[in-house]
Amino acid sequence: MDAAARAALKEDVMRLRDGDRGASRAVFSALWPAALAYARAQLGNDADAHDAAQQGLIKLFAQVTAYDEGRSPLGWALALVTWECRTLRTQRRRRRVDDGADVSAVATNAPDLDDVIGDRLEKSVEVARVAAGIIALDDVDQRTLRAMLDGEAAGAPRDRKRRQRALSRLKALVFGVPLEPAGDDHV
Repeated sequence: MDAAARAALKEDVMRLRDGDRGASRAVFSALWPAALAYARAQLGNDADAHDAAQQGLIKLFAQVTAYDEGRSPLGWALALVTWECRTLRTQRRRRRVDDGADVSAVATNAPDLDDVIGDRLEKSVEVARVAAGIIALDDVDQRTLRAMLDGEAAGAPRDRKRRQRALSRLKALVFGVPLEPAGDDHV
């Protein structure tokens, strides 16, 4: 919207504020394209964008008698549309239904059995890998990790370093993480 169009819009909004209902068509025609484009950019959904833009302009028309001449009518309209966009996002979040989501799956709140089995299988494979890694460690590292798992992790600073080295060796065996450079073995 160029400067001349903004000035004409401001004049039309002031006429509408002062009771000239004939200016409502000009105000709507000037604001609707900008309000709709803004709502589309905010929501990314055409139907919601139409709703937000429409509600924003309805509020503008309802509050036009309170219009402040020092304020930009376009800025005011976009601020109202922003609030409507936030309201729609909040409603979506509360319903926990996103665009394109399967409403029946959300309504039943039932997890997909294949996903559950897949997750459990992945976890059991990870546990098996960690167990195999622990078995491959030497006796000192195994005892250190066992003590750590039994809650005996507190202790002297050298015990902390021993735990760090045992965990580092386990990561290297299980996940292929390179070993951290160490000074001496099994302090």
